[in-house]
Amino acid sequence: MILEFLSSARLVPLPESMELSGLPPGARKVLVVLLPYGRALIGDVFCGYERWRFGRLEHFPWEEISLYDDSPKKLSVEGLSPIVLPTGIVARLRRLLLAEALPPGDHQRTLSVLMPLLAGEGRQLPASTTGSPFEELLAGDGLLQRAYWGLRFALFRNDEESVEKLSFWLRRARRSFDDAQGLPLFWASPCDNPGRHAFEMLGSLGFSDEQITDFRSPDNPSIHRSQWGVLLKQRSPFPSGKDGVERRLWTFFSVPLWENLRRRDGLTVREALVAAQGYWEAREGEVFFRHFRSPWSDWSLTAAIGPERYESV
Repeated sequence: MILEFLSSARLVPLPESMELSGLPPGARKVLVVLLPYGRALIGDVFCGYERWRFGRLEHFPWEEISLYDDSPKKLSVEGLSPIVLPTGIVARLRRLLLAEALPPGDHQRTLSVLMPLLAGEGRQLPASTTGSPFEELLAGDGLLQRAYWGLRFALFRNDEESVEKLSFWLRRARRSFDDAQGLPLFWASPCDNPGRHAFEMLGSLGFSDEQITDFRSPDNPSIHRSQWGVLLKQRSPFPSGKDGVERRLWTFFSVPLWENLRRRDGLTVREALVAAQGYWEAREGEVFFRHFRSPWSDWSLTAAIGPERYESV
């Protein structure tokens, strides 16, 4: 796909047959955006992740950049005014690129983890994980779709800890998190202060400065209560696994959510924390895959996961 970004901050399509020269060699060009000053932006999917390169036609090297949906992008041009891509244009470019890309990860491996977690629910599961019965099972359950994408993302990253948390959430507390009961809130920091925004929000939820920042308790997690809910504070190793390096985690549960987790689901304090973290892992997977080709809109599940040759990618 070839587009041109105009000085009026509009994107216009150009003929696919248009001859282009001076682009960087390498990966397949999925999306080309021609910019002012003879510059261009190239988007492709590399090893499952989107990749964007910005540069000048006929000149090398090209600079790898990142695009985020909620942020405009300023592209510096030496000796000239910068090129600014508005937030809406950035989000549209990402959607256009990923809508043509197969979701990374392994469909069959994801199902091999997901299906046993549903076996104890008494629901009628399809005998095969391919074909329309399984598509209908996923299409009819938004929460199950979230679980699928969360597991697929964790397996794609080879993140065993994330898989364990997701599996625990699915087994023990899959129906506990929704808008009616409230969703857990998370913050993380390398120090005892969660940051200004989190500090102000926790203060508005009835927690004192000491309750928010004091990590001297031997309990891990430590528990603090207000009239609005429960705050769990936890010291946890960084994901990098560096010995002796810890981060601080804050997790807030509303009163109805906490009561359901503890009394209805029968979870311990630590189990409630693991279930909440598993739920958020699923949401992160759903967000990561949201722009990729969707199996629950215009494409069937088979089209979305691609032919068998892509299953091991």
